[in-house]
Amino acid sequence: MCGVVAMFGAAERAALVAITDRLRHRGPDDFAVHVEGSGGLGHTRLSLLDLVGGAQPLRSRRSGRLISYNGELYNHEELRDELQRAGAEFASRCDTEVVLAAYDHWGPACVERFDGMFAFAVLEPDRLVVARDRFGIKPLFAWTAPDGRSVVFASEVRALFALDAVSTTLDRTALLETAVLGHPLEDRTLFRDIKRCPPGQVLEVRRDPESGRISTALLHALPDPAADGPCAGEDVDVSPMVDRCVELLEESVRQQCVADHPVGVLLSGGLDSSILAALAARHSRQLLTVTIGTEEDEETAAAAAVARALGSAHRTTLLGLRDCLTGLPRLVASLAAPTGYSLLESVCPAMRREVKAVLCGDGADELFAGYLVHVAPDGWRRFAQGRLDRVAASGALPAAEREPLDRFLAGLEAATLEERRARVYEAYLRNQLSVGHLERWDHLSMAAGLEIRVPYLCNGLSRLRRELGRPALLDGSEQKRLLREVARRVLPPEVAPLVLGRRKRPFWEASRGVMPAYHAFAERLVPAELRSAHPFARYFNGVEAQLHFDLFVLLFVGHRGQVPAGFELQALYEERSGLRQMLAAASA
Repeated sequence: MCGVVAMFGAAERAALVAITDRLRHRGPDDFAVHVEGSGGLGHTRLSLLDLVGGAQPLRSRRSGRLISYNGELYNHEELRDELQRAGAEFASRCDTEVVLAAYDHWGPACVERFDGMFAFAVLEPDRLVVARDRFGIKPLFAWTAPDGRSVVFASEVRALFALDAVSTTLDRTALLETAVLGHPLEDRTLFRDIKRCPPGQVLEVRRDPESGRISTALLHALPDPAADGPCAGEDVDVSPMVDRCVELLEESVRQQCVADHPVGVLLSGGLDSSILAALAARHSRQLLTVTIGTEEDEETAAAAAVARALGSAHRTTLLGLRDCLTGLPRLVASLAAPTGYSLLESVCPAMRREVKAVLCGDGADELFAGYLVHVAPDGWRRFAQGRLDRVAASGALPAAEREPLDRFLAGLEAATLEERRARVYEAYLRNQLSVGHLERWDHLSMAAGLEIRVPYLCNGLSRLRRELGRPALLDGSEQKRLLREVARRVLPPEVAPLVLGRRKRPFWEASRGVMPAYHAFAERLVPAELRSAHPFARYFNGVEAQLHFDLFVLLFVGHRGQVPAGFELQALYEERSGLRQMLAAASA
C-alpha cells in the first residue's frame, strides 16, 4: 500500500519531507514530496499495479490538481472505461489516475462510485480535500497547529510526531475508552491534539483570507454502513441469496487478486478465510496460503487440510515468546497505543518476503453477525460497564472524561433482545471494525511493507446483508447462516465438514501457547515499586497491561514514536527515574 501526507495553510518542504520519511515502511518502492503555494503533498509507494506509471503525487493533466492516494480501487477498470467514454485520457494502468480523473469529472461525490479501500488528499490552489472509504479500511489522521493556521494529515499517528510542535499530551477520554472498550470512540486518538478522520467522509480544508485560520467542512458523506444496517421485519429465505453471495464474493476476490505481484491468503482454517482461499484458488496459478500460531493445534491442522485440498503452496509459521517480545516495541510504535503482543506483527515480515499483498477474512463477522456478542449482547455490555466501574472506583472521574463512554453504553440499551442485538451489531460495525480491527491490520502489515486486503468489505456484500433482514442475521439460531451455505458451495467436499464443524476461536485462544510465559516475563520485568504507585494505574488492569503502557509512554513521550536503535525490552525499567519523569510529564 502507500503512505499519504498532506499539509495546508503553511506548507514547508523540510517538514513535509520529515513527516513523509516516517512513512517509508508503508511504501518502500518510491518517495516524493511536492509543495505548491500554501499546500503540499507527500507520498511513499508500495507498487502493486503498474510499477512504472504509478508515481505520486500525481498531477491531473486536465485540471492541474495534485493527488496523494493510498488504497486499491477494485472497480477501477470499469470506471476507466466510463471516464474514457466521457473524454478522459489515461497515461497509465494505475488506479490512482482513475481516482483523480473521477474527481475531475464528478467532484467530491466521485467516492459514491468507488468500490475499494482508500484514503486520499487532493490539492487545489485554494483548498485541500481529503477522503476515506466508507468502512475506514485505510487510515488518515489530522493535527491542527495551536494557532489554527495550518493542518497536517498523515496515514499514521507516529508520522506526525516528526514535527516538534505536535504535543504528546495524552487524551484522558480516549484512555478511558481504551481501558473499557479496547479503543477510542468517535474521532479521538490517545493524543489530545491528533484526531482520526471519520470514515466515509470527504472533507474540505480552506484558509480564511483575512484571519489566516484554517476551517474544515464536510463536502460529502457516504452512507454509514452501520446506519444502513439490516432491516427489521420478518425472516427471509437465505437459500435464493446464496448464489448472489457466491457471485459477489468471487468477484470481490477476483478483483483483489489483480496485481503485478502474487497475492496470498491468510488462512486460519475457519469459515471466512477458507471461503476466500477456495475462491482465490480459482483465480491464481499458484496460490500461497499462510497460517500463524503459537503451537501445532486444531487451527493449524485445519488450515493445512484446507490448503492440501486446494493445492496451495502453504506456509505454517509458529511463533514463540521471543518472537512476541522482540516485536513488542515495533508493535506499540506502529499502533501508537499501549497494546499487547500480536502474531500478525511477528509474521508480516516473513510473509512480505514472498508476497506484497494478502487477503484476509476481516469484516465477515461484523457484516454477517459472526461473534458471540451478536447472539448474547447483554454480557458484553455488562463486561464493559464492569470495567468502567472498576476505573471509577479508583477515584473520581471527571464528568467530561466519562460522558462519551456513558452515552455509548446507554445507547446499547433497549427494551427487547432483538433491538439490543441490533444496537450491538451497529456498534461493532461502526467502531470495533474500523478502529479495533482494520486500523490494527493496516498498521502492522504496513510496518513490513505488506498490504492486507479485505474482500468481504465490498459494496455488493454490504448491500446484500441488508436485504437479509435482522432475523436472518441476528436471531441467534445459527451464526453466519448465509456464509455457511456459501462454504458448502465453494469448499472441496473433503474439507467442508471440517470447516463447518469447527467452533469459532477467539484471538486470545490462538495465542495461548505464549500467554503463561508472557505473563511470567511481565511479572519479572515490571518493578514492584512501580506497580503500587503508577499515575495511570486506573487505565490498565494487570502487570502485562502496565508493561504495555510504560513502553507506550517511553516510545512516545520519550522518543516521539521512534524505537531507539538497539532498544531491547529488558532496558525499559533500567533507568527508572527517567521513566518516572516521562510518566509524570504524561500525567500533567
